[in-house]
Amino acid sequence: MATDPLAHADRWFSDILSQRAMAHPAKDAFVVVGTDGTEKLRLTYGELHDQVERYAAALVARGLRGSRALMLFEPGAGFVVSFLACLRAGVIALPCHLAKPGRSTWDRLVAIVRDSDSACILTEAASVPKLAGWFAENPELSSLPMLSPDDLDADPAGIAWPRPSSDTPAFLQYTSGSTGIPKGTIVTFGNLFANAGVIGPWCGFDFNAVVVCWLPPYHDLGLIGNILQSVFDGALCIMLPPVSLIQNPRRWLETISRYKATISMAPNFAYELCVRRIPADKREDLDLSSWAYAVNAAEPIRASTIDGFSEAYRDHGFRAGTHQPVYGLAEATLMVSVGDPGQAPAMLSVDPDALDAGRIVPALGAGSRIIVSSGRVRPPQTVAIVNPETREICGHGAIGEIWVSGACVASGYWRRPEVTEQTFGARTTDGQGPFLRTGDLGIVIDDQLYVTGRIKEVMIVNGRNIYPQDIEATVQRSHDALKPAGGAVFSIERENAEAIVVVQEIERSWLATADRDELVSRISEAVFREHDIAVSDVVLTKPETVPKTSAGKIQRVLCRTLYQRGELERAIQGRSSKVVPITVKVPGERLSEAAAAPAPNPASGVGTIDAMMTLITNWSVSRGHGAPSHPGQSFAEIGFDSVSSVELTHFLESELRLDLDQTLLWTYTTFGALAGYLAGRVGSRETGAAASREAPIAEAANW
Repeated sequence: MATDPLAHADRWFSDILSQRAMAHPAKDAFVVVGTDGTEKLRLTYGELHDQVERYAAALVARGLRGSRALMLFEPGAGFVVSFLACLRAGVIALPCHLAKPGRSTWDRLVAIVRDSDSACILTEAASVPKLAGWFAENPELSSLPMLSPDDLDADPAGIAWPRPSSDTPAFLQYTSGSTGIPKGTIVTFGNLFANAGVIGPWCGFDFNAVVVCWLPPYHDLGLIGNILQSVFDGALCIMLPPVSLIQNPRRWLETISRYKATISMAPNFAYELCVRRIPADKREDLDLSSWAYAVNAAEPIRASTIDGFSEAYRDHGFRAGTHQPVYGLAEATLMVSVGDPGQAPAMLSVDPDALDAGRIVPALGAGSRIIVSSGRVRPPQTVAIVNPETREICGHGAIGEIWVSGACVASGYWRRPEVTEQTFGARTTDGQGPFLRTGDLGIVIDDQLYVTGRIKEVMIVNGRNIYPQDIEATVQRSHDALKPAGGAVFSIERENAEAIVVVQEIERSWLATADRDELVSRISEAVFREHDIAVSDVVLTKPETVPKTSAGKIQRVLCRTLYQRGELERAIQGRSSKVVPITVKVPGERLSEAAAAPAPNPASGVGTIDAMMTLITNWSVSRGHGAPSHPGQSFAEIGFDSVSSVELTHFLESELRLDLDQTLLWTYTTFGALAGYLAGRVGSRETGAAASREAPIAEAANW
């Protein structure tokens, strides 16, 4: 095996790519794979370096060094080049999600622009006209210069690239801003270097590592844990579109198998999807034996998921010791604790009543609860478990707030001295500190960190602390119609008492047949049986309704606010079980004719509006959305979301052999409008006219 020619101490994130291009220019750095599994792009370290240097030189020539730049990219190679160029040029990048147009999207972007005093927007060339149209009526966004690679190409010769200090901000990681104005966590070059010393050795990164990443690059786990760490250690990173996991979870495992990947990271729900959505007969040709580090992060880690995935893929080379649970947060750059490589995650069987009371008491047998360790706290970080009210160090067996200190902890929030002092400057009653207050609850037992919940989300019912993620897991296990990682549980004040509310998404394939009364009954019985509490209300919603952060974490506080405002749409009403009997789904069983029927191909050479309407409608019905009542009905009315919109666009690209923008359904919002547009595109091609090539953001520009 090859040895990394670069010494660890000499690496610095501002010039690491330059060092690697000099030492091994022909080594592959990134491979980009499309949603169909085909390889779209391959970049060596030398090729990547050349693109980054020219981009960075143009940033310097425009006088942007030291300023902030809003990054609005679809995931892909364009994002990687732009971000690395910002590090090289000394521009403070603000990676953000390029979301569909809408008030909530604009409000968040405007808040970030105001808070950071952004100087420009960086994006790909294919996105410029679209963003210009979206931002036209918003002066704070439209006034910012919008720069693409076409505008950022200069000769880097003669530029004296400075090496930033450890305190120099590298980029700002903004919070979701769901409960207030977004806050920009200042991640410094020193923070990145310190955290790389945690991620690299404990998550398997080295010169020979092969990483498969479908995680969004604008979030810390995708950006720091995959993209930057791969470059830091000279690894090969295989990038998949994030939507590919939702479209087809098998694509993730196929890519690991195909490229003999050694590392891949995902939240707990992704592993569960691979168990529930990939039947046994679709796993047969998968070889996961190369996978040595299956990092599980960003949400509560469930013992049932760990055990279920290990069992499902044991015969395909997956080993129990491959599971690598971690805990971290943006304010600590990324990782705080990591499991022991090659060892199955540590678990504890505990008394649930004691857990609800804030204590850990071992228990076995019926009624006990299994909690999973998030690994050991790794140097240079230390953790204290502190009573959040008294600020005293917790005694043996007591759960408290997780406080973190060390070189990985960020320097604070951008231009927020008061909030920075509250969050990053905490001290215990005996003077220890300063610490970062995480807002997470946990305990350290036998050197293992167990994360048990969030302070702001813990519910108090009859004097007991109830953790919402435990209730959510019970709800989602109660019936196959209930979507994994698609629910939120919270409490509200009702008649001087805490009332428990369950908001739960329904699997799309069940929307047409599910019986509300039966599902509510199942949920209520399961929660009462396992947790001895009553559910006050159950809201059954469509997929992608429950709000989440960009990292996929459930935003329970925001969900409670939406519920109290009456803004959560109930997906199904009280259909009678006598009319539509409900059954528990058997794996591999057909759910209904509409859900199982494949969408037919259009007749060759037919490009009429009627033909396009038929094609779109049949696909909609086959995916459980149903048919429009008239051509002017919008996709939103019939239950489409951002994921199904991308899925339909991908299907139309394949069936019609057209290049289509991935935000197509945000422009052509009704069935009739989309059918008319497609008929025009197909018709112009079939009559021999030169059809204008509309470059898709996710494929042509990045993938």
